[in-house]
Amino acid sequence: MPVALASPGDGTGRLFVADLPGTVRVIDGDGHRPFLDITDLVVDLRSGYDERGLLGLAFHPRFAENGRFFVYYSAPLRPVRRRAGTTRAGYRSFPSPPPTGRTPVRSG
Repeated sequence: MPVALASPGDGTGRLFVADLPGTVRVIDGDGHRPFLDITDLVVDLRSGYDERGLLGLAFHPRFAENGRFFVYYSAPLRPVRRRAGTTRAGYRSFPSPPPTGRTPVRSG
């Protein structure tokens, strides 16, 4: 289920679609392809309606220069927490094609 659509404002015309389970896909003139997969970091979703998951995506104002973007998602219960919560995390994009995996640059 798509929850966010964002443009990095870098002049490429690309659009990024955030999906509730934890994936982000990029859409451009060549079609669409995976951009980020954080499904292993996102809380397991309930069947049917659920207000948790990957909730938002935003690009740094200077994304074209620094490749930074941010996601907001529901994280599962951790031993140091008494309840599940939401997490903000920053990542850095790489030139195409991006490497597999994630490269966090900020979290908290």
